[in-house]
Amino acid sequence: MFITFFRLIIRMTRYIEGAIVLSSGQKVFRRSWIADEEKLNVLGIHGFVEHSGRYDNFGKKLADSGITVNMFDLRGHGRTATNNDLGVIGNFEDFVSDSIDYATMLSEENGGKLFLYGHSMGGLIVLHVLTRNDKHIIGAITSGPSTIMTVNPLTKFLLLSMNSVSPGRKVKLPIRPEYLSHDTSVVKSYISDPLVCKNPSVNLIYQMYIGSKSIWPSLSKIGVPILMLHGGDDRIVPPKATQESFEKIGSEDKKIRIFNGMFHEIHNEVNKEEVYSEIITWLKGHESK
Repeated sequence: MFITFFRLIIRMTRYIEGAIVLSSGQKVFRRSWIADEEKLNVLGIHGFVEHSGRYDNFGKKLADSGITVNMFDLRGHGRTATNNDLGVIGNFEDFVSDSIDYATMLSEENGGKLFLYGHSMGGLIVLHVLTRNDKHIIGAITSGPSTIMTVNPLTKFLLLSMNSVSPGRKVKLPIRPEYLSHDTSVVKSYISDPLVCKNPSVNLIYQMYIGSKSIWPSLSKIGVPILMLHGGDDRIVPPKATQESFEKIGSEDKKIRIFNGMFHEIHNEVNKEEVYSEIITWLKGHESK
């Protein structure tokens, strides 16, 4: 049985946040932006070293359009983490199993219809979930999924060596914040956000690398409708990560959209309304699937 503890906050869009305990016993922090009629439900999965709180604008926008958005902070991230394990993860599979557990819970609460949305590492997690569990999922959207990590041979060797010797060692964040978005306020907020981990463990980086390598043989197993999005000027995850993944996915109902000139966080770009419109239109077009 799932145990929930919610704190209600009054807003224009109904919003709840609090801790939930998954069927595995893992406690995570969740947020939900709830549409008035709750016709469509989305489970969103955030990216590497960030957290669900950075999706407040995204959640409110979709909820105002009649789409409820549910998210949780992954293990070692945001408010799921403690001071001691921020940026620390045991295994990439923990991300996948927690996402499946939460998806199952949401599906049982909302009549079995659920869409997935994942950004960056969250998009990679979504793809892994789809390869092994689509019982409750009727469609999915990925944004800049990290199916390809650009790592030169020396960096790869150092990563593997360090993970063997000292997996818990903290290292400098391997992301340049200025490449997240052209919106400087987004960049400044990211830099000053205490819940964004600035010194992840070597093992967290290594596990994402493992997840990016292991997804490729299974992409053909994905059969649900899928929309794949990517920023055309993404300098963190190359657009070919989406383009090449798209070609291998087995779904008959699949669509790709590359947003020219946009950086990695397309949902936080200066012209993000174009992205929101694409997402909302696709979701509503698949409501009866």
